[in-house]
Amino acid sequence: MTRSLTLLISLVIPLVSMADTPARPQAKDLSAAIKKVTDELAAYRAAADTLAPRDAATQWLTLYDRTSAVWLQGRSGSAAVRKRVEEVHRDFLASLPPPATWRELSAQIDARPAPADADGSVRYSALRVLSRLLAGDGRGREDALQALRDAVGSGDAVAGLGADEDSASLDQLIGTLAAGRGLTEQFEKELELLGPDPDQTIAIPDLYRQANPANAEAMLKAAVVGEARIELSGGDYTDRRVLDLARKHVSSMKMPHFELVQDEAALDLFDEMERRFPDDAKADKARIRRGEPPWNTGTRALDRYKARRLQLCRLIREGRTDEAQKVQARLMADDAIESTADDEGLLSFDILLEDLEWTDARLNTVLALLKKHPQAPLWQVAGRGALRLGKLQSWIELADGVQPDVAATAYDGTPLRDLVVNVLLLADRNDDAMARLRRLPAPDKSTIDDIYSAASLAALGDQRKSEKDVALAVDWMRQAWRRMSRQAASGDDSDQLDAAAAARYFSDALLLQKKAPEAAATLLEAAEVCRSHASLSPALLAEALAIYLDAGKPTQAVELLDTAEHWHADDLVSQVSQRARDRRRLGTVAGAALLQSGKRPAGIKAIESSLAYDVDQPAAYRALLAAAAGSEDAMREVLAAFGRIVRSRPMSPLPLAWKAELLRQAGKLEAAEEAAAAAIAMGVTDEIVLGSKDLLQAHRTMVAVLKAQGRSRDAIEFAGAVAAADRIAAAKELSAGPALKACEEAAELFPAWVPLRLFLMFEYIDRGDTAKAKQEAQAAVTHLFKLPLERLESQAIVGSAMLHPVFRAEVERMAKARLEEEPADARASYLLGLAHIEASRAAEASVMLAAATLHQPKFAAAWVALRDYGATVAVRSDAALHVATLPGQIGRDEFAPAEVIDLRRLWDTVATVRRSSPPATTAIYPLSASKADPDDQPNKPAAESATPGEVLSQTLLLQTLRSLMFPGLPDEL
Repeated sequence: MTRSLTLLISLVIPLVSMADTPARPQAKDLSAAIKKVTDELAAYRAAADTLAPRDAATQWLTLYDRTSAVWLQGRSGSAAVRKRVEEVHRDFLASLPPPATWRELSAQIDARPAPADADGSVRYSALRVLSRLLAGDGRGREDALQALRDAVGSGDAVAGLGADEDSASLDQLIGTLAAGRGLTEQFEKELELLGPDPDQTIAIPDLYRQANPANAEAMLKAAVVGEARIELSGGDYTDRRVLDLARKHVSSMKMPHFELVQDEAALDLFDEMERRFPDDAKADKARIRRGEPPWNTGTRALDRYKARRLQLCRLIREGRTDEAQKVQARLMADDAIESTADDEGLLSFDILLEDLEWTDARLNTVLALLKKHPQAPLWQVAGRGALRLGKLQSWIELADGVQPDVAATAYDGTPLRDLVVNVLLLADRNDDAMARLRRLPAPDKSTIDDIYSAASLAALGDQRKSEKDVALAVDWMRQAWRRMSRQAASGDDSDQLDAAAAARYFSDALLLQKKAPEAAATLLEAAEVCRSHASLSPALLAEALAIYLDAGKPTQAVELLDTAEHWHADDLVSQVSQRARDRRRLGTVAGAALLQSGKRPAGIKAIESSLAYDVDQPAAYRALLAAAAGSEDAMREVLAAFGRIVRSRPMSPLPLAWKAELLRQAGKLEAAEEAAAAAIAMGVTDEIVLGSKDLLQAHRTMVAVLKAQGRSRDAIEFAGAVAAADRIAAAKELSAGPALKACEEAAELFPAWVPLRLFLMFEYIDRGDTAKAKQEAQAAVTHLFKLPLERLESQAIVGSAMLHPVFRAEVERMAKARLEEEPADARASYLLGLAHIEASRAAEASVMLAAATLHQPKFAAAWVALRDYGATVAVRSDAALHVATLPGQIGRDEFAPAEVIDLRRLWDTVATVRRSSPPATTAIYPLSASKADPDDQPNKPAAESATPGEVLSQTLLLQTLRSLMFPGLPDEL
């Protein structure tokens, strides 16, 4: 709630002097009064929908007076009394009368007698403003606002207005309420300026809550039948009204608005627009000749294409094969869009359909689509279904029948043969996978995809102890690499990129044969070939240095390091190895080489610089620990370095965990225990890397410390986490079945490991097991909500997981449930905001992120998200909250995370945005389940929906009641 609106609300607190207000109960009767009001509110909630409007309004005002009387006495009582009064307040908020009652309620408010004193006059005038808002009476509202101006101007003092600043805010409020027509005129002018240009976009503001509701419908209709594209960003109800009006006025549209079809629920509108605006190239050309804008070119064509993809998803879900084939044919006909789908930011079908519950009919539909349209990007989707239903052979036979030139583009550029191998590995058919990997083409005709297949053959052969397969892969890759290096020397950037990738795969295979010198030489040769590519040669140099270090040859590594300038690697910390298992930055590798060569100060400095760039490098910490073991001086210098690293990244648990291990090795057990406990308290952020021995280092250190202190019983608490990490360390990446089992066992041993839960969720998605994927998503979100608020920002993996509907749906469900119980839950607001971002719900995302910063001013992660997303949306769509009116103390420097955001700049950026409430009211505060509540009936036809005036009134009435019962609380959204 904005500061201004809060001031209005504070003015409508009922006057005890009013004739119909009962006397305050005595203190000894307060408990009985609370119980009586609670019972009466419960009875009213049960009967409100059955009462006549007059009776419902009368009874509600009576309860309002009684609840107010309880609040007036109880608000100054003890903590226990205030808690009981707060519970009464929550009950009262849950007892709102149905919208059909509001006009009658407004009339009864008007009938209350006007007090004679100045303070009472201000309150009464404010109450009448609220009454006119409830009634949707624009002219009456203007008169009431003028009366409020006069009352404020004539009063020497106004209770509830604590300072001149508050009076100024009240003036701002009056101006805002009086300027309702301003937004209407601005919107109409914008539509007029856009004119007939079909590629222009107009953002829909939250008209029903910021403008005169009587004009909102007309404005939206003008946008719907107009030619400008429409951006939905005005909030739940406004957006739904746009869709309802679009359905109603399809026949009057001048241009199709396919951009409104953003999910499968709006496909009925798409079907109507398809009939009204057919996809006909000849008709488009005729319109162009007549000087009219075409229906299916440019952005409009992309909008239609996006909607058709959703249409295909719906047909797959419904198993409608014939219709699905027709839609797929239309998609494939849009060659220009199909070839640039990734560039347009479109979600792949394997994400759009990842929540699909597989049946034979659905699988048969997808297989039929692929049989007729082999280039359709549905191969992975079909593979999941075939794997889930035990019909993998049908999918494989279909894939084997596809021509090679088609297969190369069948799945987002990934060779279909590689996808088949991956699915075979998921099914634990390793022999079949190996047999396919051995089918390598002639080396002189190889591509980078063939190199990848050979690398997989070498890795899987090593796991299965098959030296013959490793040798086959290495010999073939040696010949292929020679050809590709020659081609890169005289080729373009793409040839150099392929050569660099081939060198990495080849060097990894050589290391399996213990041929480190040849592996390093291969990488250096590739670096020389790619010297003209500024980002490739430094990364290849880092990998060659790492091989020398791992082979125990630090002197050679340092000598090579002296040539860094030759490889364009003068900026060490910005370069990172691209090998799958080795994310060491060049600065870390260089630092480790210097440390092993006895150049301790230079080595420590290099590693510190690298960690400042990327703190998630276990190899860097291991290098420091190894250096500290040399002497007391070395231990002292490394401890000092860890102190600096921890201070520079106070929110990251990893430096603290490794510092604890260093302290343990130094014999400082108490300090080690303290550091390990602090790292553990930050939450587990370790992402899953199969085979890694560096996971959960803080837990490992804690167990070792407690056992060294003879406290084995205390160590049991952390033993499950260590056992879970050991399971992951023993897992092999290509051994799909055993690896999955190891991860499942690890999750049982340590259920709170959120990244592990998400890893399992993705594994189940790949196997088509939607039920288990949803279970893991639920477990991940449950434990996520248990994390301390300040630790959420260290869970970077959560942001990427939001892209997936399975996880996002669970976040939305749990966050909304939390917010109904506790509206000030910053954690729930933040996570729901992230979910809204990925779902392209701009207004909702902005409001939720701002709510998180409002309730927790030091929540840096929420400020970052609001800075990067919310403020931009606010300026663009005029649909975010009025950030400039958040409580003033948030703007003070001591509350502002200066390294994250310039708050004053944010205030200036969005100061013109007017926002009075979150768009999804029922997701924020508990409401009575009224049949006329539009937020509970998203698919309700327009004719049966609540009127615009009712929607605005419900929002303002709800906010009024919140502050009405608690005038001393801080402002809330």
